[in-house]
Amino acid sequence: FLRAQTNYSSGSVLETSTTVLGDPNRTLPGGGSNAHFGELYLENTLNRDFRFYGEEYLRATVSHEIKTDGWLGTHRLAAMYQERESVFLRNMQANVWQGAPTPFGVPFHANPWHNNNRVYYRHYITNPESTADWRRAQDLDLTGIGLTYSLPAGTTLYDGTVTTGATTLTSDWRQWVAQDTKTEIDALMFAGQSYLLDNKLIVTYGYREDDLSSNAWRQSNGLRDPATNERNIIDYTNPRVTPPFTGETTTLGAVYHINDTISVVYNKGTNVGLSGFAERNILGGPGETFARVPIPEGESEDIGLTFDLFNGRVFVKTAYYETVALQNSAFPSWVDFNPVAGIQALYDIAEDAGFITAAVNEDQRPLSGVASFSEVSEGYEVSAIGNLTENWRISMNYSYTEASRLEEFGEFTGWWEGPTGKSFFQGLNQNDYIDPDTSRGPWQDGLNFGQAIQAVEDAGLAQQALAGLASTGLRKHKANVFTNYTFTEGPLKNFRVGGGAKYALGPIWHHVNPLVGTKVFGGQTLFDAVFSWNKDFEKYNLDLQLNIRNLFNSDNLQISRLDDALSPDGDYDPFRVILNPGRDIKLKATFRF
Repeated sequence: FLRAQTNYSSGSVLETSTTVLGDPNRTLPGGGSNAHFGELYLENTLNRDFRFYGEEYLRATVSHEIKTDGWLGTHRLAAMYQERESVFLRNMQANVWQGAPTPFGVPFHANPWHNNNRVYYRHYITNPESTADWRRAQDLDLTGIGLTYSLPAGTTLYDGTVTTGATTLTSDWRQWVAQDTKTEIDALMFAGQSYLLDNKLIVTYGYREDDLSSNAWRQSNGLRDPATNERNIIDYTNPRVTPPFTGETTTLGAVYHINDTISVVYNKGTNVGLSGFAERNILGGPGETFARVPIPEGESEDIGLTFDLFNGRVFVKTAYYETVALQNSAFPSWVDFNPVAGIQALYDIAEDAGFITAAVNEDQRPLSGVASFSEVSEGYEVSAIGNLTENWRISMNYSYTEASRLEEFGEFTGWWEGPTGKSFFQGLNQNDYIDPDTSRGPWQDGLNFGQAIQAVEDAGLAQQALAGLASTGLRKHKANVFTNYTFTEGPLKNFRVGGGAKYALGPIWHHVNPLVGTKVFGGQTLFDAVFSWNKDFEKYNLDLQLNIRNLFNSDNLQISRLDDALSPDGDYDPFRVILNPGRDIKLKATFRF
């Protein structure tokens, strides 16, 4: 079978972030009473994101079956070859104020996309019980163009200029992300399945090889335009090309039927693939602004027994497994704060204070978006399915998992100890400098430059200290049970009713205070229900199904993290909690004709 196909998709997304806040100000900044004192409000900034995806591929497949008369049995063989080329283009813009008499036409920071330049849209919630009051975007002009604002006389701008009179600002869109990446993958795969020993032994096997190459431009977010300071230039003449690599995936599985009741199941495999964060960066080597996220690799092995009981009415499976996952990438749940954001803040502070030039900041600051980690896990699982009667079916499952980090954020040490990291900042000889913007930086307010350097190092080391500990967020115990009954006669004929429960132990969290240590939070159980009815008419079939999730509308909060700092009462308050979605009811109707 031979197939060639081209796919393209594009779109623009208007992105916002929303946090519910409260207004604590009795008076307005310019004087006078604040009519909204004590009210809740939503305050947003806007991003406009244009994305284009393109994909072309050619695929050829072939299969063949071999039958023998003896114990060698039957063999099914298949092979595939594929070439694929993918492109991704992206332009993201921020809605900002502009028009002040500054070098780049933006009033409060040299970078147009900086939060100080953003246009903030605020809406006060006057009736919290009204759904419509929480959905006001349709009543606002979100084009982001042409809003005006007058700077008060004497306002100090980011470059130290003081306006002598009112200056009118106008809102517009300014670019801060420009991407253009291309990825090519050539794949070759072979797979087979063999039935041996009069079908008592079934073996499945496969091998796949992927040759990948990809470019990453020198700045993944684009280079700055010297005239506007926007990131809208892609350096096509100096792309950073990922060295082509070959990833190999193997799999082997077997089932041996000891008798009609008991079977042994075994699987072993290796895998390699592209990270879900392949379009992002991590910290590079010493002095490098960034590196592509690593290629994740893994290995797994499991063995189990299956039992086919009571003439097929009950099926039970038990399994033990081990897995190793290397070089994964993710947005970490930081222990202290994001140390990469701290490094970026140090560069911005140094530029704004005049310690370094914008060119040095542009050339040396890291562009990391994620961090890497490796993990090992093992556990066991027991599942059972029973057809207790012709009408009544029940299924159950229980699993236990132990997982721990082998390595966490290992790329930090090399970069931080390199020429553009810790020694560079310390060499500025400005350790006593305090940033006028005391709230800037992911660390606590009020640190001087030297203290901020140490805070970044402490945050990086704290993250690395997770290696060897149980994986953050792990829920060791999970279980579920579900049953349904179908009526086949009487007034409820063709009616089915079912329900079940799901349980999960609370997640693991490692507190920064060693006296608190590792916390395992309490679990919870949620219930679901399903009702359905099926009817055959003369020319069509109707199937109605009602699904109810969180049947009892449980609103229990589940703690997933404690605050790092002591509360006034001498305890650690919940910092992050999980609120279950409320009762969710869906009715689905299906017609077949």
